[in-house]
Amino acid sequence: MNELDDFMKDYNTMKISRSRDQSEMTSVGYIPLGKTSYGSKLTMYEEKRDNEEYEHFIISDLITFYKEKSKEAGAEYKSPYKRDENSFKKLIQTYTKREIVEMILWLFTSGQTVQDKELFMPCWMNSNIYRRTQRWLKENEKK
Repeated sequence: MNELDDFMKDYNTMKISRSRDQSEMTSVGYIPLGKTSYGSKLTMYEEKRDNEEYEHFIISDLITFYKEKSKEAGAEYKSPYKRDENSFKKLIQTYTKREIVEMILWLFTSGQTVQDKELFMPCWMNSNIYRRTQRWLKENEKK
């Protein structure tokens, strides 16, 4: 080993121990929450979700919401992020963000058996899903 290798090894060791002191343990590992773009985005997403401010969701919020609901329903999220990002961009051109959230909720929380939750991907959301969602919302409104 040369001096540069020794220096880099010491620097990386010091950087890891310092970040562990200032961080919280998450499922991903040590991440300084609130100090990284991911941590701050996650915090902002959770605030919008908890306050039901769906109209303020951005694309990454919609994807995170979809992932959460699929996980809660026991379905494994398998779709590539970039494909989902493009799918949600196209959906936003046709539907409001609240309508998209309602479609996700219908898919994973309504008890529907028309769509297979395990195989479903956001790129398959369409007017058929929208109509079923609206029917489901009207039925629940009457109850």
